[in-house]
Amino acid sequence: MFLRALYDFAQERRLLDSLPVQDRTIHFYLPINSEGELVGPGAVALFQKDARGKDKLGLDLPMPRFPGENNGGKSYFLAESCVCIFARDKDKGEAIPSDPAVGGNPTKAFQHFWQQIADAKAATQLDALESLLKFKERYLREDGGLIQADIPWLESRANRNGKLEFGIRTATGGWEKLRNATLTFQVNDSPVFDGKDRDHTLTRYWFELYPQQAFTDAEGAAETAGPSRKGFCILSEQADQPVARSHKPKILGVPNLSSGGYVVSFAQDSPAFSSYGFEMGENCSISEAAAANYALALNYLLERDEHSLRIGSLKVCFWAKQNQQAMSFIARLLTKPQPVEVRQFLLTPFSGIARDALRLDRFYSATLTGNAGRVVVRHWLDEPLDQVAKNFQKWFHDLELVAFSRFAPPESSFPNIQDLCAATIRDTKDLVPDVPAQLYRAALEATSVPLSLIKRVIHRLEADLMKFGDGILETPLPGKTLDAIRKSGQPVPPSGQARFALLKLILNRNPNKPMEQQPQLVADTSDIAYNCGRLLAVFDALQQEAHKKRNADGKVVSELEGPGVVERYFGTASATPNGAFNILWRLHVHHLKKLAGQGDKGRGAATATERRITEICALFGQTDEMRAKRTPPHFPRVLDLQAQGRFALGFYQQKAADAAAIKANVEKNQSQNNQQ
Repeated sequence: MFLRALYDFAQERRLLDSLPVQDRTIHFYLPINSEGELVGPGAVALFQKDARGKDKLGLDLPMPRFPGENNGGKSYFLAESCVCIFARDKDKGEAIPSDPAVGGNPTKAFQHFWQQIADAKAATQLDALESLLKFKERYLREDGGLIQADIPWLESRANRNGKLEFGIRTATGGWEKLRNATLTFQVNDSPVFDGKDRDHTLTRYWFELYPQQAFTDAEGAAETAGPSRKGFCILSEQADQPVARSHKPKILGVPNLSSGGYVVSFAQDSPAFSSYGFEMGENCSISEAAAANYALALNYLLERDEHSLRIGSLKVCFWAKQNQQAMSFIARLLTKPQPVEVRQFLLTPFSGIARDALRLDRFYSATLTGNAGRVVVRHWLDEPLDQVAKNFQKWFHDLELVAFSRFAPPESSFPNIQDLCAATIRDTKDLVPDVPAQLYRAALEATSVPLSLIKRVIHRLEADLMKFGDGILETPLPGKTLDAIRKSGQPVPPSGQARFALLKLILNRNPNKPMEQQPQLVADTSDIAYNCGRLLAVFDALQQEAHKKRNADGKVVSELEGPGVVERYFGTASATPNGAFNILWRLHVHHLKKLAGQGDKGRGAATATERRITEICALFGQTDEMRAKRTPPHFPRVLDLQAQGRFALGFYQQKAADAAAIKANVEKNQSQNNQQ
């Protein structure tokens, strides 16, 4: 199904029609006349605008694609490096040997470049190609076992460090390095190859030649010995088709495959892949054209932001059978979810697409990674597009969570999938593929997320609290916290909202959940773990208030030195509340007394805090006698993973509710003062 869906995608967009050409970055035109003579003072440099609107050397032009695999000793047709065109080393500009046995791949690539031009001239009789061959005869010669290039524009210059670099003079009087440059020719001010003009003789020649060379085996051994075996193609469902021995072109853009890889591949020397006399791709009967179609489709999807995204060491691509306009929106929902767009989506999914069209359309998705030159398909999804919309709605409902910020307006946002993954690890390089794969499935298929992730989130949360304080709970992260994180050399973690939204998602997706987690504080629940978290938040706020005082300038400052109760006890309290809260209970009594001793305002604050503590403790079943004696309620000895997640959410939502109440009170007082 995976390959068939890709094949259909390529067929609908006629991707195979444009296979022989691809956009390549060309840095220089070499201008010559009909006699092969260089024209002007230097090469013509090509530029295009970068993301900032500045000119950048190199222009993307449709040029011949390499047929098959560009292994050592081969070259592209018409556009190549200074090695292939001038027989000069890229770094030092030294001449390369003329004998392939001595020069190796550079010499072979030089010979291959000019042989392709000679073959094209013989087949097309084009005057422009004759001019290129005259250029070679005029400027390139063999002398003393080396290929000498008598090109006046080539010269080496010393860089800032005094090291010589090989380069070329330009027509405007400048000089540019050739190390990473690609060059091609123009004859009498006209480019030799124009990939946009399909009716040009040279373009037609290349389109006819390309299929003859594109599907040869990488090693060129068995396949070049004779024609491909013909058979029934399982993708196109056509008989008597030449079966692809290896499926070209390579798949690019998959993590862990720097030079590309294959979805379907075979070990030529393995007996397991040579049953009944079949070899290589004959074991998976797909025609050369069909294999190229599905490979082109996958490459097309992987290189476009509206059809793919990278999460850690995974690359995810997705497409719809008909409604492609919905795909860019899906990509935005996963990577850059804007609150306005999300809330509109929750009301009317894929606005502008008829409901029947959503129901009848299919959504496809593949999660890919690489291993030893092969593309590994970790997950494949094929489901109705309207079901994807419903699953996305559930995804954002489960992620919706109040934002907490004390010093800035909290950002109303939904975390993206990268931030959710980052909540489980210290550095993105430590991310295991299972985590993004599970979260991606949770978004598209509404699957549950393993409870084991709760431990990772809380462990990371505890470590960051101890290092950087409770500023890491806020959204956005405060400047003071960001400075401390950067000074430590640790990667900046996601906002507090992303961490706790992931906990909420995990808990709500668990089929055996004891309570449904809400976006806001739940003040009337009897869940002990949740209320333990709330109580820790109140104890933290009490400690902060008890250690505040006014300095000589009348500014409120904190006398608290070192870590507070949250930094010290969050991890212990979330796992073994009984031991931690027995200590915290004694501390809170001390803090109440200290706060009450700070005048009338302090006594009022202490009374209000004690009332809040009493209200929460009542939810534990604390009796009047226990309250009168200030005896702590009975805390559980151990919390399981689900309970630890609820503890963390209760803690976070209580802090968010307190911060919102303080801001509302300040705004109310300011409004009253302005009216007076």
